[in-house]
Amino acid sequence: MRIVLTLFFFTIYSFCTAQVTGGESIYQFLRLSNSAHATGMGGMIVSNPSEDVAFAFANPALLRPSLHNQLSINQNFFITGSSYSNTMYASYSPKLKTTFAGGISYMNHGKITATNYFGQTLNNVMATEICAQISASKSYKKKWRGGASLKFVNSQLADLQSAGLMADAGVIYFDTAKQLYVGMLAKNIGFQFNKYSTQSGSEPLPFDMQLGISKKFLKAPFRLNAIVHHLYQWDIRYDNPADKVDNSFFGNTDTAVNTYFADKLFRHFNFGVDLLLGKRLELNVGYSHQRRGELALKEKLGMAGFSFGVGLNFPKFNLHYGRNVYNLAGTNNEIGINFKMKEMFGLGKSAIVDW
Repeated sequence: MRIVLTLFFFTIYSFCTAQVTGGESIYQFLRLSNSAHATGMGGMIVSNPSEDVAFAFANPALLRPSLHNQLSINQNFFITGSSYSNTMYASYSPKLKTTFAGGISYMNHGKITATNYFGQTLNNVMATEICAQISASKSYKKKWRGGASLKFVNSQLADLQSAGLMADAGVIYFDTAKQLYVGMLAKNIGFQFNKYSTQSGSEPLPFDMQLGISKKFLKAPFRLNAIVHHLYQWDIRYDNPADKVDNSFFGNTDTAVNTYFADKLFRHFNFGVDLLLGKRLELNVGYSHQRRGELALKEKLGMAGFSFGVGLNFPKFNLHYGRNVYNLAGTNNEIGINFKMKEMFGLGKSAIVDW
């Protein structure tokens, strides 16, 4: 575990200064939510202890024996015919005292109309991306757990193709008596070994470094979640010319730029709430200030940046629905189901109740 922690912080130091923010890197589909449950809470998961094996897509340290023999299938429906599919299965090895998982993420961007330089329609092309990953997690002493994922990515955008190899590394501190969970995560560390174009250098990867905390109060029916992302970079706003204010008399030279301190600060935060209504029903609400700042219409903000979800937890399976609001013109819906394979189909062994 000490070696894992050492490698974790070394990789952060090595990579965080070389990466960039969203919209300026390849394989952007890796930033999307991999489960309906996560979608309902804002799209990011670092420390949430819910019994959802798909959370290991986000942080491999969330894998644990209680997720043994669980299969997760999630389908995200976007506009214009594009979709995002995710599947993961977990298994615990008592001999190695390690929980393993394998997952596949498939992004279909739908049919895209190809045109020439004059705007004339040529034909329809396809754009797809896939990520296959293996993950492992192991506990350390009584209140720590570390995990890592190795990911192979292949991207086919019309006649352009790229491939890369990346890794995620995460750690979780948990105190089950106090219902407190704190996680730290470095995502998408690696390299691109097949470039889209041989004429250009390697494109930057969608690296991120996140810190999350989840807390449930003993007599309260809800769990609070807060995540700080892009820890390695303070300003993740885009350079928008509209933010500059002309101060010169003739309107041609001097400009003053608003510092937007509060906006820059809260763009790093995602907030989520799990409302636990008994053993069966769960409601989720999330908020991403970055998504609201980037995608909301200034004339009418609406519910941009907010997300909502509902979950039904049964002894043999869990069913989740999540809805993410980008702006007035665009939302996405995701449906996910987690099967407990022994209870549902009589396959394998039941999970161990353990954190």
